[in-house]
Amino acid sequence: MVKKVCGVELIQVKKNPVLLIVDGHSNHKDLIVITFGKEHHIHMLILPLHTSHKLQPLDRVILKPFKNAYNEACFFWMQKYPNMNITLKDIAGFVNIAFSRMELCESGLKCSVICPLNLSVFDDLDYTP
Repeated sequence: MVKKVCGVELIQVKKNPVLLIVDGHSNHKDLIVITFGKEHHIHMLILPLHTSHKLQPLDRVILKPFKNAYNEACFFWMQKYPNMNITLKDIAGFVNIAFSRMELCESGLKCSVICPLNLSVFDDLDYTP
């Protein structure tokens, strides 16, 4: 069964429930979001606060290096053209440069707990207040 919510088509997943892993942001804990998840057989796992550096591999392996490479491309452009402003047409070029400089590898995911499951990522200091 297909249902349209807020312009997005959603397929009922009663036979194949979904696990949605989210951070502890307050938007994810909203009653409307939780009710919607229950109605559509979406099980939410909310990660504990201050654990994203260990539990969210995409932040560490993909998003942070991409952001760093993008900012570096912007910095070099601003040095080359000091009296000019960055425009929307320049952004695509910066994104291209950032993607070309990123080196993604499977070993990068090992720095997190989730993929593959690695409980030894946390040590005793991580649990101190």
